[in-house]
Amino acid sequence: MRGIEARALDDLSRLLVRLGRTAAATLAKAMSDPAAPWATRVRAADASLGRLLQLRELATLEARVAELERLAGPEAPVR
Repeated sequence: MRGIEARALDDLSRLLVRLGRTAAATLAKAMSDPAAPWATRVRAADASLGRLLQLRELATLEARVAELERLAGPEAPVR
């Protein structure tokens, strides 16, 4: 069952990566469309900034984990 779930999550992840550019372009269009209501533009900006901060946090966490793994060395047990 775990193998099936892992493959499904991998497939979903690949799909979301492909849709990422379209989603970002949609947010950019909503933010820059002068005909769009301010609430729409502000929400698009907020969503963009929120995702940017999440991405930054994830990248920082990934770097910290990689450094801890490097310091632990190849002999460290894996949980």
